[in-house]
Amino acid sequence: MGRYLLLRLADAVPTILLVLTLVFIAMRILPGDPAIAALGDMATPEQLQIFREKMGLNAPLWLQYINFVWGVLTLDFGTSFMNNQSVLRLIGYNLPYTIELTVVAMFLGVGVGIPLGVLAATHRNKSADSAVRGFSLLGYAVPDFYLGALLLITSR
Repeated sequence: MGRYLLLRLADAVPTILLVLTLVFIAMRILPGDPAIAALGDMATPEQLQIFREKMGLNAPLWLQYINFVWGVLTLDFGTSFMNNQSVLRLIGYNLPYTIELTVVAMFLGVGVGIPLGVLAATHRNKSADSAVRGFSLLGYAVPDFYLGALLLITSR
């Protein structure tokens, strides 16, 4: 059992590094300057330069990547560009809401999915089965961000 866990952990390391690399690259190729996004259009060049030095944005890209990976490995996610707070603190603040949303979604998914699956299985190739398949296809087709915004609007 311990050997199996070590092998799974060894398999996870390249995947985690790949994800970290993709996130780093994605954040660097997005258009716009983080310093201007954080300080605004009216910031002076001196303010922008100070911000870039403080956040390490003026370092070479390879050094930024090493600092990024090291920060993740040591659970030092740095400081948010937008509100100058610790990212770990922001994650900790929002974690209870994320867990609550996950638990509710899981119970809703199980509470709706299993009965509908049983209904579809017991009425195979009949109208109930077709309705359940159509409902599930609609659920897959609607983007999560759109459905989430729609649910937020309708819950008020």
